[in-house]
Amino acid sequence: MTQAFVLAAGLGTRLRPLTDELPKPLIPIFQKPLVTFALDHLIGVGVNRFVINTHRRPEL
Repeated sequence: MTQAFVLAAGLGTRLRPLTDELPKPLIPIFQKPLVTFALDHLIGVGVNRFVINTHRRPEL
């Protein structure tokens, strides 16, 4: 089993107004949440378990 810890916390203040309603990892880029680009890459190199830290609006 290969694991990864994905850093997804932070307020995203430099991306305002995009982060006024959504946390930075969920901002859509090409119709995909930003964090999925990191997850897709990690899957591609064999990672099969993720731990993602969150900070702002973790319920989303």
